[in-house]
Amino acid sequence: MKELEEDGIGRPSTYASIISTILDRDYVKKHEGRFKPTDLGMTVTDLLLQGFHDLLNPKYTSGMEANLDRIEEGKLTFKKAMTDFYGPFEQSLAAAGTDMQNLKIGVPTGEKCPKCGDRKKHPGTLLKRIGRNGLFVGCTNYSAEKEADKCDYTADLEKMEEPGDAPECPLCGTTPMNLRKGQWGPFWACPNYPKCKGIVKADPKGIPVPPDEPTGEICPNCGKGFVKRQGRYGEFVCCIDYPTCKTVKKEILGVPCPKCGGGLSPRKTRFGKVFYGCTNYPKCDFTAWDKPVPVTCPACKNPIMGEKTKKPRGKDPIQVLICPKCGHEEPMG
Repeated sequence: MKELEEDGIGRPSTYASIISTILDRDYVKKHEGRFKPTDLGMTVTDLLLQGFHDLLNPKYTSGMEANLDRIEEGKLTFKKAMTDFYGPFEQSLAAAGTDMQNLKIGVPTGEKCPKCGDRKKHPGTLLKRIGRNGLFVGCTNYSAEKEADKCDYTADLEKMEEPGDAPECPLCGTTPMNLRKGQWGPFWACPNYPKCKGIVKADPKGIPVPPDEPTGEICPNCGKGFVKRQGRYGEFVCCIDYPTCKTVKKEILGVPCPKCGGGLSPRKTRFGKVFYGCTNYPKCDFTAWDKPVPVTCPACKNPIMGEKTKKPRGKDPIQVLICPKCGHEEPMG
């Protein structure tokens, strides 16, 4: 944040969204209180610098923000600012489409394949590529025309930081298990795989999650029990046969959705942050970070306000109500 301020980039109100974006896209990981760039983040930065060098210059960004201030002051027209920007950008975009390296096709690493790189005919080299589970390296012979030349070697590039307490395999008792990254995020796998296929679920930070916990309630659709389970977006209560039986118990707030009149329920992002969304999603996309409460705003008469905990510097946290429509704020009674 200090470096952004020194370069004249961003406003205090935009810093949170900047951090949220680079975390959501896995460009950085938070480790021991610090942000550590991932291999994906470094690779994307290198490619953007290759294709859009002028745009990734800190002076360009601070200059654009200065132009926005000039537009607000009436010293520069919006049309003039956008014309000056879009002309060079259009040229850079066209050049990047033909000249910039493509991670989906593969970027050469200069390394030989450890599986077939030493053979005399058609030795393979490694390409850095991106798939649904992140960055990986694969052999150039993966799609070779002849079956005899093909090679299926791949290896993950993103190495996860393993927490100190690795779980014991629930099937064979082997410990420690190996932390791996799959389609739905990290999980612990038995080191004896494929002989033993024991796995333990993990949260986004790789911490083992507890097994399903029965709640004593009965599923109204199939008659089986409800369990408390850890999912990719945090803890939830569902039928023990989920996803075969798709019944999920939701906590419904006593506040109607201001957009469609449906119910509102708490949810979690992939990083565990709580937000509130409409139960009619995806037909209704209403969301709110602050907990909606049925209190009428005294300023604009909006029927809903949001509960929020504020932490003034050097003072104890206080609970306030904030109107999502006009921003009116008042302490909770």
